[in-house]
Amino acid sequence: MLSNLKKSIGTVFFVLGCVYSLLYLVGCLTPYITPSSWSYITFFALGFPFLLLGMLLWLIVTIIFYRKRSWIFLLVFLAGFKNIQSTIGFHFSTNFVQQKQPNSIRVLNWNVQDFIDSQIYTDTPGNKRRDIMAFIQKMDADIVCLQDFTERISPSFRSCVVDVSNTCNYKNHFFSKDMITIYGPITTQYGTAIFSKYPIIDSGRTAYKNSPRSESLAFVDVLKGQDTIRVFTTHLQSMFIKLEITNEVLADSSLNEELDFLKNNPKAYQRIKRYDWVHAQQAILIKDQLNQSPYPFIFCADLNSVPTSYTYHHIKKNLQDAFVSKGVALSNTYDGYSPTLRIDVILMSPHFKTEQYYSPRIYASDHFPVVADLQLVH
Repeated sequence: MLSNLKKSIGTVFFVLGCVYSLLYLVGCLTPYITPSSWSYITFFALGFPFLLLGMLLWLIVTIIFYRKRSWIFLLVFLAGFKNIQSTIGFHFSTNFVQQKQPNSIRVLNWNVQDFIDSQIYTDTPGNKRRDIMAFIQKMDADIVCLQDFTERISPSFRSCVVDVSNTCNYKNHFFSKDMITIYGPITTQYGTAIFSKYPIIDSGRTAYKNSPRSESLAFVDVLKGQDTIRVFTTHLQSMFIKLEITNEVLADSSLNEELDFLKNNPKAYQRIKRYDWVHAQQAILIKDQLNQSPYPFIFCADLNSVPTSYTYHHIKKNLQDAFVSKGVALSNTYDGYSPTLRIDVILMSPHFKTEQYYSPRIYASDHFPVVADLQLVH
């Protein structure tokens, strides 16, 4: 009797393990299925690191208790190779070397959250904006790409363009100015910005046609010695997960087209589904522009999408990821929700190799900075 009970429990446990394995297999398909085909694939992408951990535990269980069948689940586990590779950095931890190697290109990518506290009266010690400027100065990068870059033109605000330019004598910059709003005496310019120690010989932006807000993919062509390098930066559609409908939000003209949706869909999962679909559409435009680049290129972005998503994999195809090349273990670049949200990236064409990767916990924005030293390989 007891033997039959144990056998029944074992059978039920094995069946549950098989069901879980099927869910994991769906998670392995996230690089290939666009949210426009099946919107719920987004949640499998977000949950893949946790599915992976569960699958690893189940694999260990099968090796111990179901040894003859464990090879099947080993194959299932390995089916997630593409997502595993983009999620986990398989490198030993090393300290970031401040001194740059000869001919290396140091790139700093950071969503600076509108430069919090850029008002002159808040410019005091401990100000988060000062922390951002201090880190930029410390890194002394050759190229700085900033998203959520906001310039408020008013005597009451500091000029973020001037402040960043002065940190390390960045004589050259391009500011996309995707949105310009005027509220009383204050003119606010919003977009992405690229600052460069190298001469900029060309620049431009391509607006996202399917985006409810007129953000863009910006680029500059810089001259490093005899080499021309194209640098892209972008900020994909925000998901507004934390956004509450207030009078201030209702007065924001940049949200006019989105207000009905946001008011009728206050839940996080509703907004995630919608805006991940938008990201996939933006990724198509981005990949087309990257493929047309006449020069070796570096792509810096806040993708607002995880490295197991269709958006990430569509853009990264045939490119290198600085984190994958030199990163360690799991990493997040967004300060919130989960330690698996690596949504800020530095990708590059095959003309480059990554020398080191660094993403310290600097709590001056809701994102952490990403730094990489790159070498152009001739």
